[in-house]
Amino acid sequence: MLDEAVEREKEQYAAMKVRIQYAYEKGNSNSLEMLLSAKSFGELLNNANYMEEMNAYDQRQLEEYQKNRELVETCKTALEEEQEVLQQAKAEVEKEEAGLETLISQKEQQITAFQGDISNKEAALKEYEADIAAQNSTIAALEAAAAAERKQLEELNKPKVTYDGGMFQLPLTSYKRISDEYGYRMHPTLGVQKFHNGVDFAAPSGTPILAAYGGTVVGAAYNSSMGNYVMINHGDGLYTIYMHASALYVSQGQTVSKGEQIAAVGSTGRSTGPHLHFSVRVNGEYVNPWNYLK
Repeated sequence: MLDEAVEREKEQYAAMKVRIQYAYEKGNSNSLEMLLSAKSFGELLNNANYMEEMNAYDQRQLEEYQKNRELVETCKTALEEEQEVLQQAKAEVEKEEAGLETLISQKEQQITAFQGDISNKEAALKEYEADIAAQNSTIAALEAAAAAERKQLEELNKPKVTYDGGMFQLPLTSYKRISDEYGYRMHPTLGVQKFHNGVDFAAPSGTPILAAYGGTVVGAAYNSSMGNYVMINHGDGLYTIYMHASALYVSQGQTVSKGEQIAAVGSTGRSTGPHLHFSVRVNGEYVNPWNYLK
């Protein structure tokens, strides 16, 4: 529409230029000549009427030119406004696209981080399971050695360690709280359900650890998951294990009495803070320590 109006404006302008130039060159003399050249009154009226129609025609052409000019300006203004709206819309779209790209980038980073977390978690879980396997292997070896020794004493008719059925005492003289119970729980660092084979007593580092019952020390050493630990044979397949100690005060083969200090609370091995991990085993299996504790 704008192109048509502009083209029409050019044509009108060219025609008007010709008429204006003609009127300027001929001027009033042409009009006077037409009137004076009339041979009759009728011709004079016809010439005057013609001149009036020409003037009216010129006036209409001027008015049409002005209207067309206004239409051109209106179209240009509308086009400019439309272009401005389009530019604003384009800017908004570009802004949204930029925001979307940023969001996609953030999500990709989150996915990458999540995948990394999964990989790290899987690695940590494998490491944990390897540590537990090594721990179980160590304990099984100590139990096997104790069983072999018991068999040897039986063959020689010598006295052997025997459990008399008494109740254990608490392995700490005092403690702040029980930080973890025996059984399945959400692992504090792995974030998955894992079996917890003992009771955790939270206590400050250095707090004395006591033998829960009398027996023979079959293990007093360091393990990657148990840390510094003590394992006591109470006889008849019953053992207690004390883990994560900061210091050990007994050695393998030593006989201890109920309530005797055997170690000190610490946070060695796989530990998240100072505490005593206390486990009870019967015939090669972990059992609930509360079945034996007062």
